[in-house]
Parts: sequence; structure tokens; C-alpha cells
Amino acid sequence: MKHERILAALIVLLCGADAARAWTPGSTGASFLRLGIGAREAGMGEAFTGAAYDADTISWNPAGLAQIQRPEVSLMHYSFVADTNYESVAYAQPFGFGTLAGSLVLLNTAPFDITGGNAPSVSAGDYVLSVGYGNRLGALYPFHSWLDRLLVGANLKTVGMGISGSGSYQFLALDLGAKYDTQVEGLSLGLDLQNMGLAMNALSASDSLPFAARLGAAYAWKEWLGTADLVRYLDQTTYFHLGAEGMWNEKLAYRMGLKFGDPSVNGFQSMTFGAGYMLRDVRLDYAFVPYGVFGATHRLSLDYAFGAGAEKPAPPPQAVPVLPAALPGSSVTATPTATTAATQVPTPIHTATPVMPAGQPTAIPSVVSTTVMPVSLVSPVPTAVPTQPASVPTTVPTPTHTAVPAPNFK
Repeated sequence: MKHERILAALIVLLCGADAARAWTPGSTGASFLRLGIGAREAGMGEAFTGAAYDADTISWNPAGLAQIQRPEVSLMHYSFVADTNYESVAYAQPFGFGTLAGSLVLLNTAPFDITGGNAPSVSAGDYVLSVGYGNRLGALYPFHSWLDRLLVGANLKTVGMGISGSGSYQFLALDLGAKYDTQVEGLSLGLDLQNMGLAMNALSASDSLPFAARLGAAYAWKEWLGTADLVRYLDQTTYFHLGAEGMWNEKLAYRMGLKFGDPSVNGFQSMTFGAGYMLRDVRLDYAFVPYGVFGATHRLSLDYAFGAGAEKPAPPPQAVPVLPAALPGSSVTATPTATTAATQVPTPIHTATPVMPAGQPTAIPSVVSTTVMPVSLVSPVPTAVPTQPASVPTTVPTPTHTAVPAPNFK
């Protein structure tokens, strides 16, 4: 049983899980390219061509890169079949002229011995290094308004595979993608042509990459997202994928997917499940994916968006602007300060009120004379000043009046 699992690991590393489950003459090599990256996508049945819009979209439809508004990084660990690990890291950086992205995928197994010590241990590993670009066609050719709803993208990648002591081989491949946001609110369509390339150094002349044409649709309504993909491979196999995602409280996501067309799995084994949790700019995703006789597999991924568009700290408090040395049109001098401004302002001219002796009638004759006294006080900054302090304590000294003789009433 142990040797069978090791042999399965070799097939998986060179040809991928799909070839390992249905290995037939004429199958393409490097079928591990069918796996894609990201736990969210896996939990939705790998149906994401029409909904791609995060850093992992470089693996599903590079056109979706155009919708990324902030720098984003994604990390994934995949506990794959036959004690094999599948790791990936992806990064997307939006610019004014579109979005650039890159990813690195590693599929490997620890050294193992299948000869009982008669030969050195064997190790195997595969890798995919990708660089992608996406933009809105309307930004490149602004001739018609409908072009702004059409997204296009491309992904250039190099693929390498090998087993120690048995040689290795590399491919150079290209993906071309398109995505269209229809006039129906929430509905988008996607098309991706994957793994178009030639062998740079192959084990045999007949080796080729698993070319695939993916046609997908996605519909978002309130807290729900539904997706569907139709996938056609070069080896004449066709798959149909369905996916669904629901949100609760804008933080918790629950997902399910169905995959049809694989004769090696049926019933529950064709279903995938997933969950996700969002906390501000971080999203943690998990996926449970059965693989028939190889058992269940688990994916865990972490996405983090940062940079432009993130919540910014509150600006520091600003001091009150410095007042001018002298207000225009007056001899008032302003004393600048960070929070208050005290100004020596002359009081308006007051008319002295005659002093009335106690017990006299209330009738008041004409005032004989008045004396105007200037009053010095601290008052709030006049309204002509651009910024007026919140409050300024005012002290008004008692004005000094000239004594007025008591009137003589007869």
C-alpha cells in the first residue's frame, strides 16, 4: 500500500491529480496545472472564470486583475494527495495603466525510497512561475462606452517538472482571458484560454500542456454569489462546475461546489465545501475537496489587501492660525497663540447716566453734561479675523464717570 501511494505521488507530480485518476494513453502532461490556486475558488467547485477579481485570479482568468483596486497578496497551503504539498504565493499591484501580478506555485514531495535501500531515495517537484496583466479595454481604446465594461488580460508562465535522477523538462505557456460586466446588474461573463505553449525541454516530443478553454458566468445578488464554468481540455474531456457563496454579517462566508464530468468520482465525492472569514483587510479561507480513491484534501489560504484605499489614521489636530500683527483699518494689536488670542480693543463710546438720589421722582431731565472715558478690556477676537477662538474671558473694569449735580425739581 505504501508503494502504491508513492507511485501515485510520482504520477501526480508529473501529470496531476486528473491524470492520476484516469491515466490513459494520449493524456497530456503537467495536468497539475488544472488545480489552480486559492481556497475560496476550490470551495466553490473551481468555478471562478466569471467572478475572478482577487490576486488568485491570475490562475483562473487574468482579465479579472483589472478589477483589483488595492495591492493584494495571497498565500495558500494545499495538503494534497499521497503526502504531497501544493503551495502558492500571488501578488497583484494596481497602477494607473492596469494591474500587474505575479505568482509562484510549488508542488513537491519529500524524498522517498521505493527500492528497499537498493537505490538512492527519489524526490520530485514541479513549479509554475507566472506574470500577468489585466486592464479595461475602454482604458486602452476609449472609442465606445461598452468597451469600459470589457476587461482583458494575459498571463505568461514558465512550467517545470522533474524527478531526481530521471531528468526534468520545462514549458513556456500563455493564458489569455476576457471578462464582460453585462448591463444586467450583478451578471458577468468570462472566457479564459489556458496553457497555450511549447515545450522548451521535454522528456519526449509528444509531451504537451493541458490546454483548456474555460467559459464562465457569475451572478451576484445581495449576500449571494453564484458561479458556473464549462471547461474543455485538449484531451477531449469536458467538465461542468457549479459554485455558490453566501455571506453572513459581512464577515463569515460559506461555500459549496459541484463538479460534473469526472467518471472517477460521483455523489458526495463530486462536492466541495468551504468557508471564509473576513476581518478588515484580511480574508482567511478553507476548502474541503474530495479526490475519490485518494481521499479528502484540504486547502487553506490567506489574502491581505493594503496600501491605497485602506483606512487612514485620523489627521493630527491643527493649531489656530497666527493672527496678523495689526488688523486692517485699526490700531488694535493681536497677540498670537495656539489656542486663544487676546486683543486690546477700545470700547464703544458710552453716555454717562446721571446719578439719581434715593427717593426722588423717576422723571429724568435732560443730561447736563457727559464725559466719555476709554475703557480697556479683553474681548473675543473680532469677526473680521478668519479663525475666532472658542472663548476668551472678558474682564470689564468699572468705568469712571464725572459726578453730575442732582437736578432741582420744583
